[in-house]
Amino acid sequence: MSNYEKLYETAIKLYLGNHILKEIQNNKDDFLKTFYDVKELSYLVIDLKPFTGNMPSIELQDLIKYYNNYIDTISEIIIMNNGFIESLHGDSFTVIFGIINNNHAQDACNCALDCVNSLSRLNKSLSINDFYKLGIGIATGMGALGNYGSKYKLKYSCMSDTLNFASRLQGLTKAFNVNIIISDKTKSLLNNTCNTKELQIVQIKGKEGSFTIHELC
Repeated sequence: MSNYEKLYETAIKLYLGNHILKEIQNNKDDFLKTFYDVKELSYLVIDLKPFTGNMPSIELQDLIKYYNNYIDTISEIIIMNNGFIESLHGDSFTVIFGIINNNHAQDACNCALDCVNSLSRLNKSLSINDFYKLGIGIATGMGALGNYGSKYKLKYSCMSDTLNFASRLQGLTKAFNVNIIISDKTKSLLNNTCNTKELQIVQIKGKEGSFTIHELC
């Protein structure tokens, strides 16, 4: 393999993910077109909070180092738990589980717990205790997973209102003062090693009906 080919593969891994690289290698031109498969998946949305407000006195270079360590640490945890990083905006991740195996709900919850524990260690390294916290929402449901776009631009993603559901759950973590909120469907797929606590029956903006939500602790 030439240096250019190695650089090409590395670029695909970093910008798109190792899963995309393997799909291109295995399916070649067949992968470079629009398609989708409908399957059950779990979706995880992570946000670092608060990034504004009564911020502790931190030198800029230390804050940048913290942020880079945060992104690097969370990304590694996601990959180790079989997640696919669908998008990264600032300090927020959107992650899909179920592409590699069918143990998506368990993988998503294991990932969330690992992320919370790792952030605590990062906070201590900067001597800011628990000023920065994670808000994580996890939901499970059917989705159309595949390539979307045109001959000019493709994106490997998933169309599902469950992804929006996970985002809404993430938004509720601050109101309930918890790190992780999961849907009832996600909870039903977990093994007995996970501790959960029913929080409340809520209405979710953009969805009809009421939903039981749980803290993952």
